[in-house]
Amino acid sequence: MSVSVCAAAWVLSAIAAFVLLSHPVSVDAQLMLGLCVIGAMIVVWRLPRTRFNRQLFLALGGFVVIRYLYWRLTSTLPPASDPVGLAFGVLVLLAELYCVLILAISLTISAEPLNRRPLERDPDDQLPTVDVFIPSYNED
Repeated sequence: MSVSVCAAAWVLSAIAAFVLLSHPVSVDAQLMLGLCVIGAMIVVWRLPRTRFNRQLFLALGGFVVIRYLYWRLTSTLPPASDPVGLAFGVLVLLAELYCVLILAISLTISAEPLNRRPLERDPDDQLPTVDVFIPSYNED
């Protein structure tokens, strides 16, 4: 695949994701979208473990998280006329953003796991022996 085709695919998928993520929907439609994405994730989980399937699984999960964050940022914060409520709302939002940051870091790490070769193992008769001493009180 040439670089220009790959770049065009990335741009088109980014535009499509932005449109899907920012489109306002009802709570029922959001529930159906979430259930469909979870169903798609279950289907992808049952497929062979390839690089594409792993990244598709992570992208589907990331879609749900980003959709939730968009809704959280645009629809759930208290108004500025309630400074106490706004302060607590922002505090909870910051905690959620921290959790999403940790999720993003862990997904980045698990997107491309390392495949290490097993270490060489010595035969059992060449391994050192260990004595285990368990101190006890008033026992035979």
